[in-house]
Amino acid sequence: MSLTATVSDSTGPVAWTLTGPGALSAAQGTSITYAPPLPDDLEADATATITATLGTLAQRVTVSLATSPGHTWQVSLYPKPDWASAVYANGLYVVGGGAGTILRSTDAIQWIASYVGLGNQVRAITWGTNGFVVAGFGGLLAKSDDGATWTTATPVGTQFSIPDLLSAAFGAGRYVVAANGNGGGLYSSVDGLNWTLTDTGGIAGFSNVVFGGGRFVAAISGPGQGIMYSDDGITWTNANCGCAAVTLAWGNGLFVAFPGTGSSLTSSDGKVWVANAGAGVLGATLTFVRGQFFAVSGAGLYASADGTHWALDYTRPGNLASPLLALAGGPNSYVLAGYGGELLRSMDLSSWTPVSGDPRARFASVDYLNGVYVAVGNGGGVFRSADAGHWAAATTFLPDIISAVTHDSSRFLAASFNTIFTSADGNTWSATPLNLVGLGGIGSIAYGGGRYVAVGGPGLILTSSDAVNWGVVPSNLPASFQGVPGLSSVTYGGGKFVAVGYHGAIVSSIDGQAWTVVGNGDASLNFLGVTYGSSGGFVAVGFQGAIWHSADATAWTQVTSPTIADIEGVAYSNSEYVAVGAAGTVLTSQDGIHWHARSSNVGEYLYGVCAGGGRFVAVGTDGTVLTSSR
Repeated sequence: MSLTATVSDSTGPVAWTLTGPGALSAAQGTSITYAPPLPDDLEADATATITATLGTLAQRVTVSLATSPGHTWQVSLYPKPDWASAVYANGLYVVGGGAGTILRSTDAIQWIASYVGLGNQVRAITWGTNGFVVAGFGGLLAKSDDGATWTTATPVGTQFSIPDLLSAAFGAGRYVVAANGNGGGLYSSVDGLNWTLTDTGGIAGFSNVVFGGGRFVAAISGPGQGIMYSDDGITWTNANCGCAAVTLAWGNGLFVAFPGTGSSLTSSDGKVWVANAGAGVLGATLTFVRGQFFAVSGAGLYASADGTHWALDYTRPGNLASPLLALAGGPNSYVLAGYGGELLRSMDLSSWTPVSGDPRARFASVDYLNGVYVAVGNGGGVFRSADAGHWAAATTFLPDIISAVTHDSSRFLAASFNTIFTSADGNTWSATPLNLVGLGGIGSIAYGGGRYVAVGGPGLILTSSDAVNWGVVPSNLPASFQGVPGLSSVTYGGGKFVAVGYHGAIVSSIDGQAWTVVGNGDASLNFLGVTYGSSGGFVAVGFQGAIWHSADATAWTQVTSPTIADIEGVAYSNSEYVAVGAAGTVLTSQDGIHWHARSSNVGEYLYGVCAGGGRFVAVGTDGTVLTSSR
């Protein structure tokens, strides 16, 4: 900025001084120029005061200076799911909860997360001869042989009457789930995948089902509704006991039921029931573990050998604010699960400790469109947010390993290994499967100039005019570039597509059809991300802190990097580049050439970054979400 001192009735030079960052072109003279620092060079927001002095007269001008948008970051973590079900079977502890999340562990210490094919809460888990079956809200049903890979089962109910599935049991070679709400009833399956509504005499709502002593017993939902039993899980008989149950368990040759009134019911055969006034626990779920009945309530854990005499066995510590819902017991440990992500382990019920390992989502990529942020996970799933601070699972569950998400003018696009997904709102998605046998998988997708381009490995390039019909095009990559996984990232800017990848691969195209090799073929150079910015051109980032720059995507130059950590993603907005990577690395630049390291306040691996809503958002492992201050 230029400053001029107007002088009248005085003689002598005007002296200029500066307090604060920046520089003056001269210390004396009628006119000078003040050069503020680049926003990217500021360590914090600041002010600069320029003073013009002539004799005893002084005039001051104050300038407010702001840091770059990617300078200051706030940490937001994806909230842990509410855990609502737990079981120990087939050598595994398995816990289910919100967003279709499943945890599994062999020792109750180290846990691995997976996701079923629907994003609703998992309310029940059982084990049978055909594997694990989980059931939950919104008709969620899925089966797994190992607790890791899940297959969505045939939905129960109808298109317009989808019940909530609240309980599951296995016996007599058959799985049975208890369904409540529209389309409710008891559903039966031999294989865990194909389900049929059983004969319950027209009763259409159940809250619980168990198997024991060669018999199924089910609790009819609603106060005073009753109890039914079945020897085959297909044809059911009302016990007509004049009693009601909300939750059930079987053990020690005895059925135990809680009607939700503070009493308990016991039965040796599921037909004849004995009421035990005042012997129950309000608001509890029942299970039988390692020789005892347990009632899990929001306030604690109660134990009983006979279902009639109960004692408080464990009181929740004061630092646990969320209700407990489920208990599982294996040969070495008990596991307690509840809302708010509470997951505790105990060897002997005398003391409890939180489990190690945080099974939150591993975000691979993030994007923004029309007021919505969308993050996709390497473990499957899609998560949405309006403010980048509060996230929820999308209605449509996307399968394992979603590598990238981007957008065109009106919709989001996401890519898995061999499928392109599209969504107008980030919540409901449509899939376009692709036949890529022998061609590798998709790693990145971009839109520009009315065309879509997807890239992957080894050297795979696909193009489309509508994101539905895709064709493979030659990348013209020589053999030296054909490293697996080949091309890792693609962007559009300056009227052309640019894709980068392993072994120094850089290719460009005007139309997405004809491609030109512009990389240097350095086998030691591996690019992981690329973007375009109007203030500096193209920037490619990669292993060991590599940053390369090009004004036109033709001539590329390596620039000085402030890190040796791998850099995974890079984005641009409003004259600012932001790059993210390993160990919480965040870098910023205004020209793509001069880079500064910023404090992210996290140590997690950051995989993706986007610009939108007036801020940058970065995502990574352990559900990490970072947002820039503006």
